[in-house]
Amino acid sequence: KIGGAKQIAARQSQVAGLANGYSQFCMFSVYGLIIWFGGLDVDSGRSTFDEMLKSFLSILLAAMGLAQSATFFPDVGKAKGAIQRVFPLIDRDSTIDASKPEGQCPEEFKGGVELEKVNFWYPARPTVQVFNDFSLSIPASKTTALV
Repeated sequence: KIGGAKQIAARQSQVAGLANGYSQFCMFSVYGLIIWFGGLDVDSGRSTFDEMLKSFLSILLAAMGLAQSATFFPDVGKAKGAIQRVFPLIDRDSTIDASKPEGQCPEEFKGGVELEKVNFWYPARPTVQVFNDFSLSIPASKTTALV
């Protein structure tokens, strides 16, 4: 089975190498064509070398910036989908109102926190259990994060 995977990986590497080589060939061919044409303009006196070089670099850097920004376009679609899922969770009304004094308040609090046999599911994904009989003890003045 490893031999088959190795052959597939070698084939994919060859295809990726050829595609990269073709891309580089196209890019540098365009560079050469622009510089050749710019040389003709400089030779005929239609522009100076400085003007030609500024034009070439302006076009080159603009094209590179556009190409780099195009790699983020798929992420825009993912972000739109995430917004549609996250905002309803943020906008929903909580069953706990922290601004009201009602509810249970401990008479004495020393700073330690202990969780025993906690079972938890997110309301948006009730089929996926996050905690199953989870227990945790955090002593006072210690910082702990649950990730």
